[in-house]
Amino acid sequence: MLYRMLLLALSEFASEGVAFDFHGAEAPPEMAAVGLFFILFVLLGMFICLAMAVALTVIPLWIICKKAGVSPYISLLILVPGVNMAFYWILALINWPNLKTERPDPNLPGNHPVH
Repeated sequence: MLYRMLLLALSEFASEGVAFDFHGAEAPPEMAAVGLFFILFVLLGMFICLAMAVALTVIPLWIICKKAGVSPYISLLILVPGVNMAFYWILALINWPNLKTERPDPNLPGNHPVH
């Protein structure tokens, strides 16, 4: 299938004036191997870039959610398109459980205000 896709792409170049002489309908096997290698190289590069983008966004948000006292699994919502922008607003506007401070009981010793 990839071989046919490469032949179709190369025939498009040939129709635009780029000269490819195949002496028939088939491209040389070396051309197919080079095309396949190029496609695999591009796919590998895209996978590496995607993995880096995920690591650079999910890991810091995982740590922020843990420090905020929110379940860190919520940081995986950043991977859902559309939800990712709303996630920052939700995280900024919710009450963080770790930041809740209770007023000390004034009747306990040591909790008297200093005048």
